[in-house]
Amino acid sequence: MRFNLIIFCLGTVGSLFSQNSYPSTRTIFFEKNSDQLSLQSQEILDSLILEITNPAEELLLFGHTDADASAAYNMNLSRNRTLAIQNYFFSHNLPNRLHLEWRGEEKPVNANLEISEKALNRRVEIFRNYQTPSNQLSQLKKAAEIFVIQSNRDTIITCKEGTQIFVRAGSFNTPNESSEIEIEITEFYKKSDFLLNNLTTTTTSNELLESGGTIEIHANVKGESVELNQGSTLQVIYKDKKENDGMETYYAVEGKGVTKWTTDLPKDSKALEPILISEAYRIRNMDTMEIVTEFIINVDGLNYKATKSLKRGHRLSPFQESVTQELLDQKEYVNSIFFSTDRALTVRDLGRINCDRLKRMENTQQLSVEIKSNLIPSLVLKLDSINMIIPFSRREGNVYVFDMVPTNSSFDVIALYIGDQGIFMGQLSNEKILDSQNSSESKRYIGLKKCTERELRLAIEQTDSSL
Repeated sequence: MRFNLIIFCLGTVGSLFSQNSYPSTRTIFFEKNSDQLSLQSQEILDSLILEITNPAEELLLFGHTDADASAAYNMNLSRNRTLAIQNYFFSHNLPNRLHLEWRGEEKPVNANLEISEKALNRRVEIFRNYQTPSNQLSQLKKAAEIFVIQSNRDTIITCKEGTQIFVRAGSFNTPNESSEIEIEITEFYKKSDFLLNNLTTTTTSNELLESGGTIEIHANVKGESVELNQGSTLQVIYKDKKENDGMETYYAVEGKGVTKWTTDLPKDSKALEPILISEAYRIRNMDTMEIVTEFIINVDGLNYKATKSLKRGHRLSPFQESVTQELLDQKEYVNSIFFSTDRALTVRDLGRINCDRLKRMENTQQLSVEIKSNLIPSLVLKLDSINMIIPFSRREGNVYVFDMVPTNSSFDVIALYIGDQGIFMGQLSNEKILDSQNSSESKRYIGLKKCTERELRLAIEQTDSSL
């Protein structure tokens, strides 16, 4: 097994971080010469944990001290204070990615002379919704394809990279029945697409996913965004999905720096009838169509499968409805059918939609990567033999930690910075972590070299293999 570790450096140097741009959500204070959390501080952190509902949100922990003792002592003490809060979050299973910075006595909030003033400087500030400063990766974002469809017509959209999408008439909440809808679709199948568009393959609970590709769908009428109607769905065939391969529909949970995936719909999404088990579209052409919807209903304590069929012989003909009901066989397995195949996935919301399955890795090791630069990067780990791209778990200064890296596998390290200072990249090749190594041995170092955007794109495109 071979995999690549790709490092994206998206921001400015750490010393230029402006706390004013990220007002602190909480400030945790410490006793003199201590990194122990008080009971009051633990209560504050418990309250914060309950407030954080988006697992893709990132947090910055910024540690400080007063001016007593030596600068070196205070620098280490401020680091230990941030680690104390990080460990508290770990012990309470907070899944969010953390960034740790510490500055010792360098950033006081006052003159640091009186006892009361010094007490205010013995602190760790917690910043929510953190994003690496001066993120300019968006300049490399892939352009979408544009399709114009009629809202009152059944439509099959075929994208240039092979994705097929069936849109049933009346699926969108348009101003009127005959509105013209502009559909924007972006396909992400190549690994360079994932890397240049900041896409990774982990769930909201930090499980690893094997991807069959991602699409991004948006719709608008005369520039105004429209969404799917309640209960409406799209049928999507991803070009690389195989029959019975276990791939499922995953929806994006967005953060400012990372995207995570879930099979659960967002809370504000369209509600579906909970008894729906499948919806199948049998299509010979755009005139002849049968739509079969299956439900589970309970009658006098027994479960029945109810099947509703809508069938028409011509586009202008009304649908003829029929309903059947039979006692449910618990062993029965029902597949959705689209274009006479079971490759289609049902999509119930717009935005980024991933075609994935969970991937269990038997032997993994922790990996640390230290950037020999004062730039702030974002790292991802790219596997070649498995369609998986993993973001780093946490950052401690200029050291980036991955918690689950497959062992005995070759990997490359590529570093990328896009910011006000220009474009930089670096690369390590043919690295490997062995089962016998401990985490202290599993550390890598990388420097950065200035390059052009063209050189950057060429280097990233060399990592391509189909997702």
